[in-house]
Amino acid sequence: MKKKILFICPYFPPHGSGGAERTSLLHAEILIKNGYEVSIITPSYGDKYETNNSFEIIRFDIGKKIKLGEQISSRIFYNPIIQNKLKKKILESFNSNDLKCIHVQHQFLLRGASLAAEKLDVPLISHIRDTGLFCSLGGCCLIYEKPDKIPYLKNPIQHHIWCYFRNWIKFQEINNLFNISYGFIKSFIPLTVFLNNRSHLKNSKKIIFASKNLKKIYKQTLEKKYYAILEYVYAVAKKKVNIKNKRNYIIDEIKKKNNSIILYTGKLSKGKGFEVLLKAFEIVSSKMRKTKLVVCGNGNKNNIYKNKNIIFLGFISQSELTYIYKTCDLVVIPSIWPEPLGWSTIDAAISKKPVVASKIGGIPEAVINKQTGFLVARNDCKAMAKAIIYILKNKNLSKTLGENANKFIYKKFGSESILKKLKIIYDNL
Repeated sequence: MKKKILFICPYFPPHGSGGAERTSLLHAEILIKNGYEVSIITPSYGDKYETNNSFEIIRFDIGKKIKLGEQISSRIFYNPIIQNKLKKKILESFNSNDLKCIHVQHQFLLRGASLAAEKLDVPLISHIRDTGLFCSLGGCCLIYEKPDKIPYLKNPIQHHIWCYFRNWIKFQEINNLFNISYGFIKSFIPLTVFLNNRSHLKNSKKIIFASKNLKKIYKQTLEKKYYAILEYVYAVAKKKVNIKNKRNYIIDEIKKKNNSIILYTGKLSKGKGFEVLLKAFEIVSSKMRKTKLVVCGNGNKNNIYKNKNIIFLGFISQSELTYIYKTCDLVVIPSIWPEPLGWSTIDAAISKKPVVASKIGGIPEAVINKQTGFLVARNDCKAMAKAIIYILKNKNLSKTLGENANKFIYKKFGSESILKKLKIIYDNL
């Protein structure tokens, strides 16, 4: 009997609204297609689930139910009871002879997965997809500082204090002395969790990052003895996209009136650069009146969408979102934090759409400036607006950029390329 690769996921389709869940699913699919056996352990968030005949999905109860597209507070995963439930579920479901490795897909469940791997004496692989293990405050410092200017984590408590008073207060816009003091005391809860997770991270046989640049950012926080176990593996650009995409009639109405559509997908957050995008779109809208900004993602739209040319659709299913990608004219990614990669870069390329994006994080690994899209400096709304207008006014250029992006993304992010990286990791444990 073949030994299984066990994926541990805080969310797994149909639950979860981010790229991590989709990447985990696609990685599992290409592994199974090529002779590996994969099982999934993930929390239960409701009564109805999509089934998958390709691999086993084991769910454990954490006492939370959510609607599709929602996520629970990350603080829920701080609870050691949740981590012990995960450990118990792994030990109940498998023994050491069953598993090739335990591959934890996010730090939210790292502690429970690490304890189970230690108990079963099987290799632990940790997958890092964001900055949650770079900084105890989630990496807000990376929004305001370049990584090489941040005092790195060989003294994490000093870093935590520095980051809180230098960046976190500004990030949260706290303007009351009591709130600042109370918030600082309360911030030691995530610091404790962070230190615990970092200790479990160092138990890993391999540490995998979502992009080359994310690996580079973290590398400065680790001792040299860990460098040999660091890898990066991209998400998969799947060739066979479902052609029966669900139509969106709001989008259809916009196109009937010959409007251009700029698409933004993701959280409406500071790190994602949404405020920068709004400023850029004000410039675009003043010069190109028949242009609409379509926003798909989670967040509060109150007091933001004063421009009648901004259409907020909220959370959109993957099937409907694929239709919107195919219908739009351009995709924009305005991140100001070091985006690990960004699924939008892949989805845009699959649909042969050009991208205007910030030159930060892993984005330049998926976008070639002036060949598959345009890269601009982060926080530069004028440069972003200029690039958007230039592409929208040059239809032939837009088509060429989109076609180039499509060829590039399948070459670099295609199943064959990603499988090769995964095989090297799993076969050399």
